[in-house]
Amino acid sequence: MAQVRGTTEKPVNLLSLTDLHRKLPTFCAHIAANPHVILDPTTPLDELTIDGKPFLDDFLLHSIRQLQPELPNLSHMISRMFSGAETGWIIFTPEFHVGGTFDSLTPEQLAVLHIPSTNDCSEGMLGTFRVHMRYHPNSTAHSFKNQTHKLLEKFVKREREKAEKGVKTRVAAALKKQTKSARLAATALELDVTKTKKLTSTVLKDQLAVYRDVLKDPVLTKKLWKDMATVDVRRNLVLEARGREMARWTAVNDRPTPRDGLAPMEDLAVDEYGYSAADDDEWEDE
Repeated sequence: MAQVRGTTEKPVNLLSLTDLHRKLPTFCAHIAANPHVILDPTTPLDELTIDGKPFLDDFLLHSIRQLQPELPNLSHMISRMFSGAETGWIIFTPEFHVGGTFDSLTPEQLAVLHIPSTNDCSEGMLGTFRVHMRYHPNSTAHSFKNQTHKLLEKFVKREREKAEKGVKTRVAAALKKQTKSARLAATALELDVTKTKKLTSTVLKDQLAVYRDVLKDPVLTKKLWKDMATVDVRRNLVLEARGREMARWTAVNDRPTPRDGLAPMEDLAVDEYGYSAADDDEWEDE
């Protein structure tokens, strides 16, 4: 960083760092291929820096080496990190490549061009103000402050609208669940096979909803409404569910199979919302 930053009186021109940027991928590749040089205390310090000079902080490598017994994969981590750094430098600094943008500049252009070597002046709120003034030269600090206030108001408004929308969505969902619960409670199972074969598609769907969402039929709970869209499919599924439910009643309650007819929904347990947590939420009025 000492090579890049320079001083306030003598800032570094990015154009003068071509050699440094070309050395970086090679340096990173060397460390990636030989991570042991960092962990080996006998490695000269000047071999571990890109400019060949010792570290400013002598405790850096000492601290890393102290962690080695606790991190058995430390050498692999170092290798992967420097390998990624090598790739990153190559990808994100094409202007420094041989034959790249900076190589194409004429001596006259190099003499007059100055590009800051860091982006420090554009960081933070002061940097934001600097960029703002670049694009709005007639602006003032007061108007810049007002703009930030407007952004804050816009953010608060957006969050408030999002919260209000969430409340409306939850209210609508609760109403939908209540409507469905009431409809399920009002639906009586048709156990007469002959009558079942004459039911309309909408009534068959109500029957399926009771079997699937209230009685938890093991076959229907695995199906989506899109898989039960046609009247023929619904009729067959209702008849099959009827058979399973009647067999269950006989086995569990040890009582005769109910006579054909209507089974009042008062005898069925309907949960708070009238359907299971796994409901695909496609049960609508037709």
